[in-house]
Amino acid sequence: MKEIIILICTTVGYMLKVIKSNIPLDQFNKEFKMIKHGNYFGFINMINGEVPFSVEYNNGIFTAENIVKENDIDFKGLLNAGPSLKIFYDKCYKKYGKI
Repeated sequence: MKEIIILICTTVGYMLKVIKSNIPLDQFNKEFKMIKHGNYFGFINMINGEVPFSVEYNNGIFTAENIVKENDIDFKGLLNAGPSLKIFYDKCYKKYGKI
C-alpha cells in the first residue's frame, strides 16, 4: 500500500511541476485533465495499465476483483489508477526530464 501511495504522490507532484513550469502540454493534455478532474475510469482505460486486485465490502456483501468500474471514484479510483499512473509518469519523465 505504501508503494502505491508514493507512486501516486510522485506522479501527481511531477504533473503539477510540469503544469507550473508552463511547458506545452499538447501530448499529454487529455491525461492531465483526467487526473486533475478525478476521471480515473477514463484515465485507466486510456493508459491501459493493470488494475490491482481489491476486496470491497458494501451492505453485507464482499466482492473481490481487479476490474475498474466507472463508479469507482475518489480513493478506490485513485488506487486502481496506480499502475496506469506509473506508465504515465514514465512517459512524461521521458518527454520532459527532471524538472
